[in-house]
Amino acid sequence: MRESLDAQGNTLVKVHVAEDHFEAEILMGALQVEGITCVCTSHEEIAYDGLFVLQRGWGSILVSAEQAPRARQIIEEALRVYGKKSASAEAKLGETETEPESGAGGEP
Repeated sequence: MRESLDAQGNTLVKVHVAEDHFEAEILMGALQVEGITCVCTSHEEIAYDGLFVLQRGWGSILVSAEQAPRARQIIEEALRVYGKKSASAEAKLGETETEPESGAGGEP
């Protein structure tokens, strides 16, 4: 796999996969307000009519490896504010659910 670099030669890493263009714009705006330079690569392929979007999400947000931990914190907070759960939050939620759900309703 080819390594992605920014204009200064820093290694870029994926910090989030956006579901759609609007989510990507909101999150990139939040990162830029905090002084984090970011880029978004779309997974859309015109010839395949959105096939890869279903498999990989709309696009990936990339930041320098040095800024990645802070960027992930900002993204998680932004998603919480907008009422979405991040992938890491969903993974943690799945780990904490150890009790099986009780059955629906009682007997008649």
